[in-house]
Amino acid sequence: MQRVYVAVSMMVLVTLIVGLTAMPAMAQDASGYKIGVIDMNKVMRDYKKREQKYAELQVEVDKRQAGIEANAKTVEAMRDNYKAARATMSDDERLKKENEVEDAIAAYQKGLEENQRKIDQLEEAVLKEVLDDIEKALTDLATSGNYHLILDSKRAPRGTVLYHHTSIDLTSAILAKLNG
Repeated sequence: MQRVYVAVSMMVLVTLIVGLTAMPAMAQDASGYKIGVIDMNKVMRDYKKREQKYAELQVEVDKRQAGIEANAKTVEAMRDNYKAARATMSDDERLKKENEVEDAIAAYQKGLEENQRKIDQLEEAVLKEVLDDIEKALTDLATSGNYHLILDSKRAPRGTVLYHHTSIDLTSAILAKLNG
């Protein structure tokens, strides 16, 4: 008899727990919470302004690369001229030319580092501008659509959504807003 009482008590307890945990979900549905998801990888990939800005950045990179290659040829020519003429040079001339070549190499390496730093800054500025645009479009869409929560649905290892129905995917709406 006591076993029956314990079993009935456990069933009542389980029913109460299940009922109480389901109440917040029912309250969310009843209050009209809206949830959407966006594939940020797709938004970044298909955002036309990002493509344009990265194309402009590539032009700048190519221009800087041409300058770097010209400097490399100059340094290489200096080094080759020194190697060819060093046998006929005096010790003072040889030391002077060695220092000139070393200074040219150091200036070339410094220029490489400066160019890379500038390219990194330009890329960071492009990325910030693109992300700011996406954030604004997302905020506008969320506000106008009365969304309470929008998650990233990317399929990467750190994605925040394991499953979503396609009816809540807002990726196309964000791209339409961004690409106008």
